[in-house]
Amino acid sequence: MALTPKPGQADVHTISWDRFEMLDPTTVRIYFMAGVEPCNVLDHTKVVYAQEIIRVALFMGSDPAHKDAACPMLARMAYTDVKLSEPVGSRDVVDDTTTD
Repeated sequence: MALTPKPGQADVHTISWDRFEMLDPTTVRIYFMAGVEPCNVLDHTKVVYAQEIIRVALFMGSDPAHKDAACPMLARMAYTDVKLSEPVGSRDVVDDTTTD
């Protein structure tokens, strides 16, 4: 399932991702496990470029308009496409769950 970031979520935090694939030299598809909306909503991504690696962090939150929503304990594989400002080239793309 494709997820597009929706900024403005509540209780935003980093989540780990499982793997990535290159769609083109400047676009990576990041795969991760996600719950269902409105309890789990992709808020934004953050990319940090270094000489030998590119760090990608995913930030998940919940929809503040549905504070009292019942949240089923379901997980599904999801993905989001991240457009990079630099080509990956020979660099590794790594999960950056330590980014704030």
